[in-house]
Amino acid sequence: PRGGWIRAVTYFFHRLRRLPDPPHRIARGVASGVFISFTPLFGLHFVLTTTINWAIGGNFVASVIGNWFGNPVTLPLIAYSAVWLGQWLMHVHHKIDLHALMQITTDMSTELWRNCFAIFTSATMRWDAFTEFTKDYFLPYLLGGVILGLVFSIASHYLTVRAVEAYRRLRLRRMRERADRRLRMQARNAAAGSDRPDGLA
Repeated sequence: PRGGWIRAVTYFFHRLRRLPDPPHRIARGVASGVFISFTPLFGLHFVLTTTINWAIGGNFVASVIGNWFGNPVTLPLIAYSAVWLGQWLMHVHHKIDLHALMQITTDMSTELWRNCFAIFTSATMRWDAFTEFTKDYFLPYLLGGVILGLVFSIASHYLTVRAVEAYRRLRLRRMRERADRRLRMQARNAAAGSDRPDGLA
C-alpha cells in the first residue's frame, strides 16, 4: 500500500470495529475470510468467502477484511506452512522450494487472469501453471491449509469478539463521560446565572 502496511492494518482495524453489526456477526465474517485465505483455491477466494459468510450469517465487509489476512506479506508464510504440514501428514518426503512455490502461485494468478480474457477473445486458454501446482503442491497445501485455516479462523473469531466488545464498551464509557461533562457544565452555568444580582446581565 502507498501509505505503508502499518497504515493499511490500522485502517482495516478501525473499519472493522466501526461496523454496525453485533460482535458475533462481525467475528463470523472475519473468521470466514481468514479460513479461505489459507486455502490454495486461488481465484475462488472471494466467491468461497462470500458463500461461507452467507451460510454462517457473518458480516460481508468483515469477511473481505478477514480474507485480506492472506496478503503479499503473509502469503509466503501461509503457503510454506500449509504445504509443510500437508506433506508431513501425507508422509510426502519432498523438500519445499519456497521460491518455486511462490513463482507457481504468481504464474497461476497471471494464467487465471489471461484465461478470463480468453473467454471473450480468440486467445487459447492455458492451464500449465495450474497443472504443475496440482501435481506438486495442491493436495498438501489444501490439507495443511484447511487445518491451519480452522485454527486461525477460530482464534480470529475469539479475538474479534473480544476486541469489538472492548471497543464498544470504551466508546460507550467515553460518550457517557462527555455527556456528564456537558451536564456539569450546564449546571455550573445555571448556578452562576442564578447567583447574579437582579437586573444584571
